[in-house]
Amino acid sequence: MPVANPKRQPMYNELRSIRVGQRLSRQVLADMVGVNVQTIGALERGHYSPSLYLALLLEKALNVGIEELFWLEKSDADEPRRPG
Repeated sequence: MPVANPKRQPMYNELRSIRVGQRLSRQVLADMVGVNVQTIGALERGHYSPSLYLALLLEKALNVGIEELFWLEKSDADEPRRPG
């Protein structure tokens, strides 16, 4: 059975909100996991999907489960909220 092409199914994440909630800058988090600050920004914007290794490093650095950081399925909660 063929595996779905990851380029066709976006990866969603809560990296930014978790990082900000823990009062960490992008630079501090980047230093914690050994990547450059641009990588953290690209991950937060959804422009880059991390390797499993990097995802596990982020999980450990932020002390949260990987399923809290990243997921594939879009839910109603992921839709932008409209005022009113």
